[in-house]
Amino acid sequence: MTASKVLIIEDDATMRRALRDNFEFKGYSVTTADDGEEGLQAALHGGPDLILLDIMLPKLNGYEVCRRLRSEGVDTPVIMVTAKGQEPDLLLGLEVGADDYVTKPFSIEELLARAEALLRRDLTARQKVREHEERLRAFVEQVRTRERDLERARQFQESLMGRPSPRPGLAVAAAHRFCDTMGGDFYDILEPEPQKTGFLLADVSGHGVNAALVAGMLKVQVAASECADDPCRFLQQINAHLFHVLADTGQFLTAAYAVVCGETGDVQYANAGHNPILLVRAESGIEEFNSTGPPVGMLDELPIESGSFAMAPEDAIWLYTDGLFEPAGLTKPGSGRKWLTDMICRARRDKLDEWVEAVLAQSQRSAERSAIDDDMAVLAAVRLPE
Repeated sequence: MTASKVLIIEDDATMRRALRDNFEFKGYSVTTADDGEEGLQAALHGGPDLILLDIMLPKLNGYEVCRRLRSEGVDTPVIMVTAKGQEPDLLLGLEVGADDYVTKPFSIEELLARAEALLRRDLTARQKVREHEERLRAFVEQVRTRERDLERARQFQESLMGRPSPRPGLAVAAAHRFCDTMGGDFYDILEPEPQKTGFLLADVSGHGVNAALVAGMLKVQVAASECADDPCRFLQQINAHLFHVLADTGQFLTAAYAVVCGETGDVQYANAGHNPILLVRAESGIEEFNSTGPPVGMLDELPIESGSFAMAPEDAIWLYTDGLFEPAGLTKPGSGRKWLTDMICRARRDKLDEWVEAVLAQSQRSAERSAIDDDMAVLAAVRLPE
């Protein structure tokens, strides 16, 4: 075991030698200094484990040495060894940072015992600090590992979302933002028939990992479905497969699904408790197509009806989650959804992806000023000119 290092700062040569000899006899590694300036430098750069410090020193007195050490962040234990034994002197020494005080004349055995006690206490404190640092490092590594795992999970969830790409007669765009690393908003783009495109947007109750897991299960059911050309049967099939899972966790999901024929502009849809599907006319105005049944996961059999409408060339269909408008509902006059529909009309761009990004960006700015934060997702399509 490495010997503890003791620094003796004492201007009296006889006293300095006596202290050095006794401490070396006890197995300590000893260095000495005979004035305050030399002692301060030795304390700052020599790394002692204990300092014996006289007060009446040339160049720099012991009080000032101790004060400067503490101001530099040096917490090495200090025992002041001095002939100044009045109470004000003792109090001043403690005020500037000394840990103990021995007045001359003193018993060398008592001084050694005090030094040993201080070193033992300091060693215990340092061991506790090291233990706390090790626990902190382990905790930080766990957090970093968790963050890496969550990032990989987020990337995986991103890969499950439908990839917008041109479809027959349609331009398609989508965008989303999770309020946590992962979220429960989900969209997908299907091809039930060569000239038809299915647009699904769902919102799982809750946020974070639990909602993301349900969204992942939804993706599995969407990929396995064989009735994507029929909106009612499509959502009923998803409900049949997810009902028991959702019922056990107390969760549900709202979903809107629309099948669009790019050639004719005909749209068939079903809406399971979700926000109204928006039809943004090229000329002017917005039409809303409301829910046609309850959310998925509420009932073991989903009672839902289908609806239909027609898109003229350059009309746009918008599916979206409530995160786009709920925050604005707290800060804007009127309902949040009215704010959203007005903003969609005002933000219209020639390029659909720029239009969608502009709407999402405005919703995000609104959320920053609101007490509500929620996942956001939007899926849109424009019928191309004939």
